[in-house]
Amino acid sequence: MFRTCCVRSVTRGDPLRGHRRRRRRTVAERSATELLTQIRQAVDEYQQSVVMVTHDPRAAAYADRVLFLADGRLVRELPGPTVDLVLDAIRELGGEGGAGR
Repeated sequence: MFRTCCVRSVTRGDPLRGHRRRRRRTVAERSATELLTQIRQAVDEYQQSVVMVTHDPRAAAYADRVLFLADGRLVRELPGPTVDLVLDAIRELGGEGGAGR
């Protein structure tokens, strides 16, 4: 995830607008997808456990299950997440991270 954070930091800090910025976002999204795919493969092939903290529904959808926290408490568990299911749960909980946000 460090690579994804670095790429996001660079693209969000870029003061330029327009085509160049859109192209960088596409590169960042592609890099994030590649990294998430590699993490998913490590879980599947080597029975690795990974704990990821994210506010990105697309990233969360790579997980076997998603846990939603609010004020440090578990408020919902979502097994077999998809992007749409994660987004629905976020809406039901009242925001990006849960009911307490």
